[in-house]
Amino acid sequence: MIPDRAQGYALARAAGGERRLVHDIPLGASQSGGAGDLLSTAEELVRWFHALAGGEVVSPASFARMRTPGVLPDGSSTRYGFGLAVEQLDGEELVLHSGNMPGFTSALAWHPRSDLVVAVLSNSEDLKALSVAEDVLRAALASGPEAQGR
Repeated sequence: MIPDRAQGYALARAAGGERRLVHDIPLGASQSGGAGDLLSTAEELVRWFHALAGGEVVSPASFARMRTPGVLPDGSSTRYGFGLAVEQLDGEELVLHSGNMPGFTSALAWHPRSDLVVAVLSNSEDLKALSVAEDVLRAALASGPEAQGR
């Protein structure tokens, strides 16, 4: 263990079939390449997204392309643009990026209509970070000012 460093965990089956947390493969961020070559906090990721969407990182036109689903060579569409995926959350647009590596999962999700941004970071590869982000957004939308009109 390295002091003040997050350790990744996974669920493993122990003798008798019960599941328990175990240390996952120890990896440094530089070992993962583009899949995990970013160290951050949830607060920093939210600030990053606001800078990205606000024209401080790329132009508004480039940000629009990042969140515009692409078309594959065979003509079929994909949910992925230039760096961001576009999905639906209860019938409304959700723009996101998620990822994982041994022992860690993450999700950064933006609900454009409400302009809510949620970042979820976990040091367990078994946590579904995107599902947690979607649940947080649903809870915030259900209790927020815009929910009163629904």
